[in-house]
Amino acid sequence: MLKAGGYDTCDVFSYHKYSSAQLGYPGDDVSGEGLAHAAAPILQERGKLGKPAWMSEGTILRYSTWDGMYRYALPYPNRDDYMTTADNTARFVISTLSGGAEKLFLYTMHGGGYFCGDGQPDWRCLVANDGYLHPAAVAHAALAEQIEGLKFVKTAEVAPGVFAYIFAGEGRWVAAISPKPGHAGYDVPAGLTAVDLFGNPVRSKRIAGHVTYVTGGSSAADLERRLGGK
Repeated sequence: MLKAGGYDTCDVFSYHKYSSAQLGYPGDDVSGEGLAHAAAPILQERGKLGKPAWMSEGTILRYSTWDGMYRYALPYPNRDDYMTTADNTARFVISTLSGGAEKLFLYTMHGGGYFCGDGQPDWRCLVANDGYLHPAAVAHAALAEQIEGLKFVKTAEVAPGVFAYIFAGEGRWVAAISPKPGHAGYDVPAGLTAVDLFGNPVRSKRIAGHVTYVTGGSSAADLERRLGGK
């Protein structure tokens, strides 16, 4: 397409990205290998992409969205680890945006219907086996509420293995705190406001492994500094 002149006549660079890796840190499988890998020929020839980038199909959720929080209503054990699935959904979106995508479209919401027990929810996101919203959809909505209208600014390591993805725009800023597995723990500094993966206030202020959103400070740079960024 590049050799045939497609770049000069297109409005948007569209690419797909699927991942089964742990995400939420600089250079992970999505931020490091997603857009940069897909656009490599253009970057090599022209030095920069120069077009808006849309991740038009992708997800991290393979065999993940089973039956949500159902327990007693099921005639079989619920194998759904909905907290991990919700966290992975947020990490995928955050990492994709940090990699340079302007928009992204999660794949897919098909496969709803009756409870299916052993059926495989292959790459399905946001809805459970019964077709209704999965808890991951709540996490997705909470993330959208936090960063809607903002642009990704930078990633800062605020503690060993704990990363703050800074989003800002028009007098508002927020840090999505994303710890790597096995990190030493992180306490949100006093004076900052934190909400959890689903948008609920964090009372203990201690981040225990899932994505957490923090706001406060006089600017995005001040928030980064107060979080411990360098």
